[in-house]
Amino acid sequence: MNFPFLVLRQLKTTWDILGPQLSLNEIGLMVQVNDSKIRLKTIMLRVFKYRLSECFLALTTGLVLWMVILLGCSDGPNATSSSKEAARGVHHADGFQLTVKINNGGSVTPESLVAVKISAVNAEEMYITQESSCNVGGEWEPFRAFKQWVLQKDNAVNFFYVKVRNSGRESDCAYASITHDTVAPTIQLFSPLNGATLMDPDELSLQGTCTEDGKIAITVNSLVSYSSPCLGGVWTYVVDISELSGGSMVVEIKGIDPVLNSSAGQSFTFIK
Repeated sequence: MNFPFLVLRQLKTTWDILGPQLSLNEIGLMVQVNDSKIRLKTIMLRVFKYRLSECFLALTTGLVLWMVILLGCSDGPNATSSSKEAARGVHHADGFQLTVKINNGGSVTPESLVAVKISAVNAEEMYITQESSCNVGGEWEPFRAFKQWVLQKDNAVNFFYVKVRNSGRESDCAYASITHDTVAPTIQLFSPLNGATLMDPDELSLQGTCTEDGKIAITVNSLVSYSSPCLGGVWTYVVDISELSGGSMVVEIKGIDPVLNSSAGQSFTFIK
């Protein structure tokens, strides 16, 4: 919103105008006081502009003179500006319907290179950054629906902040996030103990822990494979070993997280 802001003081029969001399406009005023036809000198107003969100009135009084100067009143979608740049980001009349997705809405990725998907109505330019201020770390560029981006942070949550604009207005900042993860889970088998003789010749009951949700890949004698979910840090699985002949068996386990980071395999021997 733009308005002239004037500071007035009375000096005898004239009014002097105090304030910065930023000459954007000049207006001549002739004021007649009641019926005596006493005229104040023509006041040349040098106008400069501010941006606020309220209406202001400057009221100056004398013995017989009331002078009301309307300084400005505008802050709606129809407010105008002498500069297209000044209007951007002021009113946030956001009809852009801006949405942002990383890797089409994915929550985690082991890759550093991701795809930023942007949807907006009537956008001409876009600004992408990983800085929360949404004003640094990027640059305005022609709008497009997809842009490849190299993540700033390894093995951490990466936030993206995006805004768009056209010749008339600028959007608010929208954001999305994705977690970069290249760390393999750590798993442990705590029952049965390595080298133990099984109490039940038909079942092998395995119990263990994991450092992140995912799955446990289980292989028996390098022939038969099984998979068990690990949720909330724990996992259990019962393997049917009734078809196996007596003697020793080798069981290998490894943990795999949702983006396929895999721990090293661990081998255990049990006696049936």
